[in-house]
Amino acid sequence: MFLLFEKYIKEAKKRKIENCVTRYHIDDPLKKSAALHCLKHQFMISSVDKVPHEFINFCKASMVPEILKTIEIETRNQSKSSLWMEMRYGRVTASKAYEVAHCHKKDGVLVEKILGAKVFQTKAMERGLKLENLVIEELKKQTKKTYKKSRRISNNRSIS
Repeated sequence: MFLLFEKYIKEAKKRKIENCVTRYHIDDPLKKSAALHCLKHQFMISSVDKVPHEFINFCKASMVPEILKTIEIETRNQSKSSLWMEMRYGRVTASKAYEVAHCHKKDGVLVEKILGAKVFQTKAMERGLKLENLVIEELKKQTKKTYKKSRRISNNRSIS
């Protein structure tokens, strides 16, 4: 099955087909070791028992600190970073889980959101993007500490 997937990706790139599968396919083998959707595929073709705790161990072993640091730096601009989008692809967040629990439509929009077919921003998210720098500056003033921008940080103890 996964060989078929790789053939599909190769052919889709040749034909310049863009969809939620091709948009988030990562060619860089180093970055693949930290992208959850890539790790899912790699885990499924591995010889490891297909149980949740083995998947977590597999992810911990794959996510090397040097690569995670590079990804953390490259994704600081959050939604302006294509790598940030790639790292979020296929992740089921608490807000998505809530939507799944309360969804009564059958049109597939929620599935598209989870699979990354469309980038979705709520008004609150747009407001957060606009105010983020102001909030950080105010926080610096009030705490008299410095802060650096950071978005996605993973380590061998947790997957975020």
